[in-house]
Amino acid sequence: MDNNDENNSIKYLDIKELESKYNIDFSELTEYYSVVEQIFNSEFIEAEKYDTDNVTILLLIANYYQLVQKNDIDAIKYFELASEKGSGYAMEELGNYYAKIGNEELMVKYYEMAILNEQTDLIVKLGLYYKNKKEYELMKKYFELGIEKSDPDSMYQLGLYYYFTGKDNELAKKYYLMASEQLHPDALFELAKFYKYIEKDVEEYKKYLELSIEKGCELAIMFAAEKESSYSKKKQYLEMACSLGNVKAMYELSNLLWKRERNEQKERIKELLTTSANLGHVESAYQLGAYYKEVEPNPELSFKYFGISAEKDFVEALFALGNMCIEKKEYDTGVKYYERAIKQGHIRSMYNLGIYYQTVVKNSSMSVLYFQRASDKGLIEATKKLYFHYKNTEPNEKLKKKYMEILEKKEREIMMKNMAGHGLNSVMSLFGMFMD
Repeated sequence: MDNNDENNSIKYLDIKELESKYNIDFSELTEYYSVVEQIFNSEFIEAEKYDTDNVTILLLIANYYQLVQKNDIDAIKYFELASEKGSGYAMEELGNYYAKIGNEELMVKYYEMAILNEQTDLIVKLGLYYKNKKEYELMKKYFELGIEKSDPDSMYQLGLYYYFTGKDNELAKKYYLMASEQLHPDALFELAKFYKYIEKDVEEYKKYLELSIEKGCELAIMFAAEKESSYSKKKQYLEMACSLGNVKAMYELSNLLWKRERNEQKERIKELLTTSANLGHVESAYQLGAYYKEVEPNPELSFKYFGISAEKDFVEALFALGNMCIEKKEYDTGVKYYERAIKQGHIRSMYNLGIYYQTVVKNSSMSVLYFQRASDKGLIEATKKLYFHYKNTEPNEKLKKKYMEILEKKEREIMMKNMAGHGLNSVMSLFGMFMD
């Protein structure tokens, strides 16, 4: 491997391996493959060895510093040299760098330079930048420039502006139609909703919804799944969205299959939840944790997936982890999970923390504190605990009467609800609890 003398200690990667590792496409640089491999397999490079009058070489050196060395300073140096030689790609990368460090003035400068050098994808990017800043005239300038270049994204974005911000349905429809003529998937979907909710035209709504689904618009597919009452069609739409990598669809489909085909589709359900959980969908991670706790007991996997969900502060996952830690007598950790859940107002965590202080720590004042918080949120079990506390543990007729009255009121509410539903015989008296 003579062309890797600068770094013999690193595994030599060929073009395909370099493309995979650094997520970059070298397919248009076939005549430079040997130079690409030499540069990207180097521990360090001596730029003077290369033809730095060549824009492609400058860009390769810049990419090397950017991707391999993670050295923005040297990467910017070579992007600037390539920019001076007219590289629109280098101008775009400079704009991206200044966007990353928050220098909006230089970001705009280089994006505008890149647009003049045919980096037309930046037209929408600048339009959206000004939209977020609510500088709508500048936003329109760029979207209209994109429309002049027949860019459907610009048409779509201008349609969104006029519908949601400009409140001009006529212009919104105009730009949705322009983008739809180029079969822009999201524009087709917005046009479908426009016909459904604004013009009440069922036929046009169905036409454009079907077109947007055919073009793979995830929002349209999920919309159709939500509206669909037929199990088989809902399942079909969700499968379609899953094939596009939509994690919400994976979660929804797993729930649908669990309700209707859990015995036949158990492995499919696990596959859907596992994939979406590993992609960061918090509800899927929680459901998978619950699955491995209750259906196919595996404490290690249950804890793992509850943990993934808890990392995003999903409150039910925090509660579940608190319970698991308390069961394992890992009290300090369990209390921390309960406290994190309580910060989000989780009532059961308040109650369970009360139980912990009552039964493990034997701290009456702390247990009452948490039972009180849960009772104030309407948890009847906590009110019962307070009633018994003031009846037996710390006798107090006034407080015992207070919590008795709360329980009596709750019993009347349940009775009235059941009577209204003609279920009087199913009423269960709460006072049976007092005999515990």
